[in-house]
Amino acid sequence: VTDLNGNIVECNQAAVDMHGFESKENLIGKNAFELIAEKDHEKAIQNLKKTLESGSVKAVEYTCLTKDGLEFTAELSASVVRDASGKPEYFVAITKDITERKKAEEEIRIKGAALALSINGVAFADLEGKLTYVNSSFLEMWGYANENEVLGRPAEDFWSSKEIAAEVVKALEHKGGWVGDLMAKKKDGSTFEVQLSGSMVKDETGKPSCMMGS
Repeated sequence: VTDLNGNIVECNQAAVDMHGFESKENLIGKNAFELIAEKDHEKAIQNLKKTLESGSVKAVEYTCLTKDGLEFTAELSASVVRDASGKPEYFVAITKDITERKKAEEEIRIKGAALALSINGVAFADLEGKLTYVNSSFLEMWGYANENEVLGRPAEDFWSSKEIAAEVVKALEHKGGWVGDLMAKKKDGSTFEVQLSGSMVKDETGKPSCMMGS
């Protein structure tokens, strides 16, 4: 619980433990902004105004701080309490540490990306269009036994039309990406339809370094 300036006037033991203080007395009197990372202060100010205007905010994500300055991710819901005349008196906030939930979500995201890469055919080519990497799914889809059969070869060898392949490369060079349906050509010469998502990969300076397709 804080006054209208954000100064803490009351809290429970869970808040004390969450922020790493020894007792309520050590936390009461501090400003709530001290418990929020500086990068989120502007967000907190805007939500403070929103709470006064609308009466409450729900499930806003913040980077919060412990007494020792360690960061953790929290979800905060707040409401304004008014006196009998309707004048705002103080704020009540409920904060939930969602660090473990965020970790779980990230693990799911990474696993999902890994699964997609394992299912999809993925290839990298240098700026000349020659393949530098393919995954096992690419080899299986195109009917090759191992990567030695494809690495170093121009990417256009694996599409039924060299003209369309050239258009894709041109789009990657000028627009940075391309998505569409193409007819792929297997090792035995047969063709099959795929949806290609291509992108230009850039280095830390922003300069194109290679092309990726999946």
